Order: sequence, then structure tokens, then C-alpha cells
Amino acid sequence: MEDRGRRRWRGALAVSVTVGALVAGVLFLSLRPGPDLEALRADPMATWTPPAGHLTRSHERESGSTLGKPGYAGITRIFRTADPQAAVTAAQAQAHRHGWRTRWQREGYFSAVRHVPGWRLELSVGRASVTGVPGNLYVSLAAYPA
Repeated sequence: MEDRGRRRWRGALAVSVTVGALVAGVLFLSLRPGPDLEALRADPMATWTPPAGHLTRSHERESGSTLGKPGYAGITRIFRTADPQAAVTAAQAQAHRHGWRTRWQREGYFSAVRHVPGWRLELSVGRASVTGVPGNLYVSLAAYPA
């Protein structure tokens, strides 16, 4: 009778360990960034810093969906800089060196696009308006399926 109890206990333990390993594997895979976020991270503009700029905020978001509406991967960085207009000009020059094509621009802002295998990357750079804090610049990248 005691052998039967041990076998049941061992069987339950084996099932628990297997289920635990599967859950851990799924969690590990879900924590890895998707290929769209990896494409953004690989772009030089994702790590670019304006001359004499100081990074004040940085945020990355994974792609997914909320209530059926798609959300795309993105990276946003906010910098403090003494001359935001000069920083926008420097960002545009840097973006062009790395294959970005300007879609539109106006004083203090520009938007560009670049295609990499499987993705259309979009870049927006401009003066950031943070109430009461002058001299901010934002650099925002997003990845969309090609």
C-alpha cells in the first residue's frame, strides 16, 4: 500500500516539475524582445545623443494589441540640450548618414523613414514641450510590418 502512495507522489511531482518547466520556458520566451524592437535597437538613431545633450528619459515598448487595436514597437528618448534647434539639425544629418529619408520637416521638427528587411521604421525628432522646462528634444522610433 505504501508503494502505491509513493508512486502517486512521484507521479504528481514529475507532472508538477514538467508543468513548472513549461511555464518557465513560456515566460522566458515572452520576456525576449520581438524582432521589431530588435530592429529598432539595431538602428544607430536609437542610441544617438545630441551634441552636449543629456538623456533625461528613455522608454521602450513592445508590440502587441489592446482590445484588438495593434500597438507597434517603439523607442522614445528625451534629452535636455542648450540648443534644441541645433540638435534637430544634427539629428537629421546623422539620420541621413544612416539611410533615413526625410518625409517632412519644418522648423524644429522632422520625420523620416527607413526600410529594413521585414520592417518599415519611422523616426520623429523635434523640440519637446515639457511645461516649464525649455531646451528639450525628443527622438522617437517606431517599427511597422513592411
